[in-house]
Amino acid sequence: MRNALVFVLLLASFAAAFDWTATFASGCHVQGRSFSAQVTIIDTGTPMGMWFNAVQLKTTAGDVFAASVTDPNGWLLGSGESKTVTVNGIYPGPNEGNTVLIYYACAYGQVIMPGSTEKDWICSQQSLGIDITPLSQYRCSYDGDCPSNQYCLESGCTSQCVPVTQQCGHFVGGTWVPYECCTDTQCGSGSVCESHVCVGMTCPCGFVSGHKCVPYECCRDSQCGYGFYCTNNNHCAKYQCMADSDCSNTQDCSNHVCTSIICPSCAYVSNRQCVSYSCCDGSACPANSECVNHACSALSCGSCAYISNHTCVNYECCSDGACADTESCSNHACSALSCQYGYYASNHECVKYGCMDNNDCASDSVCSTHSCVAAQCPSNQLVMNHACAMLSGTDALFGFVKDNRYVSYLSGEGISTNPIPALLFLAVLAGIGYFAWTRYGNAGKKR
Repeated sequence: MRNALVFVLLLASFAAAFDWTATFASGCHVQGRSFSAQVTIIDTGTPMGMWFNAVQLKTTAGDVFAASVTDPNGWLLGSGESKTVTVNGIYPGPNEGNTVLIYYACAYGQVIMPGSTEKDWICSQQSLGIDITPLSQYRCSYDGDCPSNQYCLESGCTSQCVPVTQQCGHFVGGTWVPYECCTDTQCGSGSVCESHVCVGMTCPCGFVSGHKCVPYECCRDSQCGYGFYCTNNNHCAKYQCMADSDCSNTQDCSNHVCTSIICPSCAYVSNRQCVSYSCCDGSACPANSECVNHACSALSCGSCAYISNHTCVNYECCSDGACADTESCSNHACSALSCQYGYYASNHECVKYGCMDNNDCASDSVCSTHSCVAAQCPSNQLVMNHACAMLSGTDALFGFVKDNRYVSYLSGEGISTNPIPALLFLAVLAGIGYFAWTRYGNAGKKR
């Protein structure tokens, strides 16, 4: 039997020794027996790391009783890194009656330091002990572990070598030959002992556990009760249904599953039967009706709609307000207004233009976009007959134009604006009067 050991080596910084611990993975301590152990080297903080290529377990006397296979390349560890290696050895026997083996671990290598190439065995300073008390009987894993007159009974840590005369076997030509097995426990899991031979087990409706067949709940439907079936994982499960009555009124039982009943587009399910609706569209209703929720209902379209194909259709218009500004509503249809000359369509009626030409306007106005507007002339011109004109003739002698208006020189506005023409005019009148008086007035006196 192989006994697993676990060793943990902690390498101290800049030291030639390391701390470590060891524990047994099993309690099978066999004097003189071979074993394998896992040894873990851990770099606990060397600045540049460490290198090693072999591990040994030694007694306090320096005797090696377990070693690893040497690796020429070795293992390079950085700070905090670890490496696990396997060591193999044989437990030593008691020394002078001492039943506790004191031992420690060594690693061949070096702590990497500048300029240092020396390699040596670096051993732990802390030692541990292991119990090597002789057992009253050998412990074994198989018959080959025992002396020739014994064989291995049972297995694991409790197995022991016992005389063959006490266990199963038979003599062949005076030589005791053990059977392969005498009980199921001497065979591997999944096998039983038949005629002293380990035979693999078959479980037609079950699974192997150790040396027994554990039956499944079922392997076929007939092993389950009425209304149940055997699932793929060998358990009995209840069918969803056995008859239509196990399902809702809109389902039927098909292959033990409740399935919804599918009816034509104009029908519904009632008590597992397809029943036709009264209608599904207006074609099944009178001309003045429509189909609402699968029932015919009289149409009520209102005053501005009519019925067509079982549907209310709105008229184009029922008042002028539904038409364009230049249209009017006639017989529920919008039509363009036809206005006579001098009128235009606006707000659904014909409206007279303000003017069609200048003759429709006052003499000082002109017709522009069908509206009379004041004529735009320079301020020193008069607006006459819808046109701009300069002052001429006697009018020019007795007045002037201001802001498109005729102003007499003798008027208050004319005198205040330009008094010289008024004074000249008065002077002329005075001269004429004087001339007339001197000529005709004096002549009267002479007579």
